Amino acid sequence: MRMGKWCSAILVLLAAVTHAGDEFNGVPDHTLLWNAYSETKALGDYWIGLSEAGLAVLAYDSATSHLEAGSYTLLDGIPLAMKFYGDVALVRTADDRLHFLDVSGLPAVGYLGQVEPGVTFADFALHGDDIYLSRWFEGIVRYRLEGYSAAVYLDYSRKGVLVTQLDVWDDELLALDKYNGIMRYDIGGAGFGSFVDYLYVPYRAISFTFCDTTLLILLDTRGLLMGQFQAGGGVITDSIMGVGEPERVLATDTLLVVLSASRVVQLIDRRDHQFLRTASISGSLYSGDLAPLVDGEAMVLPGEFRGLYLYRLEALDSPTQALSRPGPITSLEVFKTRLFTGGTANPVDVHAFDSLNDLHYSYTIYGDVDEVKSMDHNGDTLIVLLPQLGRIVFITSASDPDEYSLDKSIFVDASKISEIRFAGSMYAPYQYFIAILDSAVDLYRFSTYAMIEPVGHWDVGSPIKAVAIRDTLLFVSHEGDYLSILAIGSDYGADLLSQTVLTSSAGEILINGDYAVLFEWDDMIVYDCSDPANPVYMTAEDLSFPVVRAAADGDRMFTVGPGGVGLFDVSGSIPQLLAQGGKGGSMLAYEENILATSDGGSVHVYNMGGVGRTIPDPVEVSYAADVSQNYPNPFNGETNIAYELPSAARVEIAIYNVLGRQVKSLADQDQTAGVHIVSWDGTNDAGQPVSSGVYFYKIRTARFAETRKMVLIK
Repeated sequence: MRMGKWCSAILVLLAAVTHAGDEFNGVPDHTLLWNAYSETKALGDYWIGLSEAGLAVLAYDSATSHLEAGSYTLLDGIPLAMKFYGDVALVRTADDRLHFLDVSGLPAVGYLGQVEPGVTFADFALHGDDIYLSRWFEGIVRYRLEGYSAAVYLDYSRKGVLVTQLDVWDDELLALDKYNGIMRYDIGGAGFGSFVDYLYVPYRAISFTFCDTTLLILLDTRGLLMGQFQAGGGVITDSIMGVGEPERVLATDTLLVVLSASRVVQLIDRRDHQFLRTASISGSLYSGDLAPLVDGEAMVLPGEFRGLYLYRLEALDSPTQALSRPGPITSLEVFKTRLFTGGTANPVDVHAFDSLNDLHYSYTIYGDVDEVKSMDHNGDTLIVLLPQLGRIVFITSASDPDEYSLDKSIFVDASKISEIRFAGSMYAPYQYFIAILDSAVDLYRFSTYAMIEPVGHWDVGSPIKAVAIRDTLLFVSHEGDYLSILAIGSDYGADLLSQTVLTSSAGEILINGDYAVLFEWDDMIVYDCSDPANPVYMTAEDLSFPVVRAAADGDRMFTVGPGGVGLFDVSGSIPQLLAQGGKGGSMLAYEENILATSDGGSVHVYNMGGVGRTIPDPVEVSYAADVSQNYPNPFNGETNIAYELPSAARVEIAIYNVLGRQVKSLADQDQTAGVHIVSWDGTNDAGQPVSSGVYFYKIRTARFAETRKMVLIK
């Protein structure tokens, strides 16, 4: 069997930080990073990457030309930008908090603390114990740190018109005023510091960066200026025009490397400013960095959706994949102390629990088959839908790296199947699984000695939202807001026993004994189905958090959705909420006290041994507002954002890019209580279309703020 020699680069493992007790604290015991990055920076011999959930440290392996995982630090919030000040990394998250990390012992990273200034800001800088924030038209504000846990307001400067970028150079603070140029402050003494002078820029500047003693200044007029602060003030020393749509400039000893918003990179000779070559980086973001490697100068750029790509300056047209798994996770399973993951452009990877406190990558199953659409298992055999082969395959002994083998398979039209699910033993001696189609369910049977064969096909008449099976009963939620219950006969015909009209189509169904628990986003509805021909409505409860997937184990039920994990007591007829928190997701797998969830970008693993066994009083969970994920997502053209206000409030809604820059304001007004919907058409405040990529929308009231991610594809 073949296994990748560098598959450890797939994941970054967060060592266990907590042991589950009788209460659920919401902190994952392990986080596996699936490589979705928004920014990378070179720091010494390491590359630092910002993912959707934290900061990763990676090291370049010249033997494989890949980045190997070193460590991963989970952060509370979506990271947007990072800067380094000596041994301290400062990371800004989308909720306008600043996180401090100790990077003196790389690849290990120590978390120092966080502060929340309580204001929105464009950029940040650190000098000693002072934090400087640029606040656009409101100038620059200074705060004093108190032990990495609080920041106290000190003073401000209102010089400049529109202040965006900040950087510190020795004891000087440089601030970009987009209408005038770069301001210089002496911050070596007491107080805010003294304003020294301007480096006047005759055009509107986008950003600046240091290159030795020279400032490289990007213009929105497709230009690049070079400037210096001298004894008599700041001066422009040179210029290069016609550099496309510049967003970032990097420099080597001999080259300037300009990256544009249109995903183009240009190499310019620093001596005579001649354009040497141009290449497309259409599959990558421009928010990367440049560093010398042992085998040449190269950039590492985040993939537009997943992965990291390495661009050698001498061969820009031939990037290599520097972190191996480029696609999102689509399925995960847990059984026999193994965690199985698979996804778009990713094979089945297996991670082993030597104990619940030790999880590590172990091996890859058939690494050449690099797309997994859905998985399930029957306790030993892994059932996998492989679109690349157009098959559903059975892999026996999947939990043993030396024994797994392909047992049996069947050809299917994988494009029509959204999910496969093990269905137990309806009629001996066979076992069964189902394939969920758009508006139909297919039934397959198999046994130890029999091949897979299709035996049933049932059309429910409208697109399916959720399916559950109990013995020979099939529960289907489908459009038209129906819950249909079908009885599967020994001849594999399906008789419709009942069809119940719901308030909306349930997105998940869980069967708890005689009870069907339905989840309609943040509503939980329970029916008594002891007589499946006559389901009896029992209750509907507002959970105040959405549920996408659910699983039960004895008297416990686990759910996951964008708002995190829910833990319920299901010892009675009505599930009772015990706790809610942790990381959000859309996938869930559970077995033997191991709970794994995923949002497609990371996997979070919780040790649930003992959690919820001693039942505490049910907890009340409330939010100031209920924000839904934008729909559609990803989108092309227009997307909708729905949210519900519990009371009247002033609402601000804005779109930000991956650098934390505001792209468009969607709302800034007083609104009444209730459900509201806003739309974004993919344009900025000037009405111009923005480029494809990852964006964030932030909804804020006086008592509430929430940020979510979306993807624009053109």
